[in-house]
Amino acid sequence: RHFAAARASCVEDERQARSHAAEIEAMRAELHELRTSARVFQLSRCCRSGAPLELPTIHFLCGHSFNASALGEGGAEECPLCAPEHARVLGRQRALEARAAQHDAFFKQLEGSADGFATVAEFFGRGVMSARAQ
Repeated sequence: RHFAAARASCVEDERQARSHAAEIEAMRAELHELRTSARVFQLSRCCRSGAPLELPTIHFLCGHSFNASALGEGGAEECPLCAPEHARVLGRQRALEARAAQHDAFFKQLEGSADGFATVAEFFGRGVMSARAQ
């Protein structure tokens, strides 16, 4: 029964790894496209107000476009529609990096663990043993 649960966990981890690898490959392709070709902006309406786009207009690489007046006095450094998702991802990345630096917790959990390999694998997945964490 323990092996069946471990196998199911491994299968799910492999599925997630393949999914992440596909997402990374798509991001690399998009990055290459951004570096090597022009981006055409074809929206005719402001994504915030719905009004027709007028000069000055601010376009973001995510594809959203805004009238400058809709963004306020200082404009925006990043797309206001995409910013919450970016903040969520950045927060998650920072949390993972912070947890990766908690070596004491790793050793404490390893000492109290019945399955040391599973504990090592879990922390390895969090990045504890990556060169970046050191």
